[in-house]
Amino acid sequence: MDPNSARATKVVRIPSLLSAAEIAEIHRVAALVASEAASEHRGPNRAWRVQYLQSDNALERHLPALAAKLRAAAARVDRDSGWNLLASSGGWNLRCAEYHRMGEGGGLSDPRHYDLGSLLTLDVLLEPPVAGGVFCTTEPDGAVARHEEFSRGDALVFVAHKPHHVLPVTRGFRQVLVCEYWEGVAAVCPHRCEKPAGCDVTAATARREDEAQLEDALFATFEPGLLEDAMRAMREEDEAPG
Repeated sequence: MDPNSARATKVVRIPSLLSAAEIAEIHRVAALVASEAASEHRGPNRAWRVQYLQSDNALERHLPALAAKLRAAAARVDRDSGWNLLASSGGWNLRCAEYHRMGEGGGLSDPRHYDLGSLLTLDVLLEPPVAGGVFCTTEPDGAVARHEEFSRGDALVFVAHKPHHVLPVTRGFRQVLVCEYWEGVAAVCPHRCEKPAGCDVTAATARREDEAQLEDALFATFEPGLLEDAMRAMREEDEAPG
C-alpha cells in the first residue's frame, strides 16, 4: 500500500495482548541475544538501543507459541480491517523483531517515517516510560494523532507504510517489541533486512566483521614504526629462554 493510502488507515489497538509472564519471557530472550553484533544504538546520545530478536531465529526458537500468537494477531487485524495485505501476498513472514529500549532523550522524531518494504507492523508495549515516549501517527489531513492509551501488554497494529513517530522520552525508559511482516522469507539475520529472497548475514559473520573493523581501527592509531617495535618486542619475549 502506498503511503498516501496507508495514511488513511486506522491504527488498531489490542488491549492486553501479552501477559506479564509473556513480557518477562521477551526480556529473557533479549538478554540471551544481547550480543552487540545483533544490536545497534540510535540517536546522538545513544539513549536508544535496538536488539534484533529474529537473529538466528531466536524469538521463534525460544518462544514459538508467543511468536505464533503475535503472527495470528497481525493476521486477524489485517483481515478484520479489510486491508488484506497479508492475505493477498504471495507469502508473508517475519521481517524483524526489534526489541527497543529508549532512555531519556530517545525518540523517533521524523513524522514522515514509515516502515518501507513491510506490509504490516505490530508494536507491543513492554514497559511504559514515566513520561514522554508517546506513539504518534500522521493522519490524512496532516494532523498528528497521539495514541496515549497504549499500555503495558497492549499491541498496536498498523499498515507499515502509515507515517508514525515517537515523541522523546523525558523520564524513565520505554521498551517495546516491534514486529514487521513482509512478503519475503522469514529473516534470521541480525539487522532489519532489505533482501526478501534471503540474506546470508548471520550474527557470527556480523561479529567477525565488527571485530575486524575494531582491529583495523586499533592498528590505524599506531605509527608504523611503533607497531613494528611492539611486534619485535613480542617476538623477542616469545623467543627468550626460560
